[in-house]
Amino acid sequence: MTFLISRLNFVVGSLFAFFVPKALSQDAPKLKYLVLDFTADWCPPCRAMKVNVWSNKSVKQELENFDFHEIDIDEDKKYARMYKVGPIPCVVMVSYDGNKYREIKRFVGARTVGFILNWLKNK
Repeated sequence: MTFLISRLNFVVGSLFAFFVPKALSQDAPKLKYLVLDFTADWCPPCRAMKVNVWSNKSVKQELENFDFHEIDIDEDKKYARMYKVGPIPCVVMVSYDGNKYREIKRFVGARTVGFILNWLKNK
């Protein structure tokens, strides 16, 4: 089942600055999007995504256009709460306009390489 929330206006605020080193860096000002992969070691679909999708050469290449972060929901509970993460894997795309962070879209559940490539290309 796919849960896709499009154009959800969700402002994160300064607490989220921890996750934006590339987005705010002088070296890479073009990176305005973050991809957050909420995961856990005990989650079989999450482990499958890590091995079969996130490690794929084409996906890695496409992720160079984003600031990608894997967030363990057991270790970083505040971010899981901040993004109202329920079932995992949960992947969230966030935009940064220089002042605010805004959730663009998300999906829940394991996906294929093809799905991820399409998802990343269609901001």
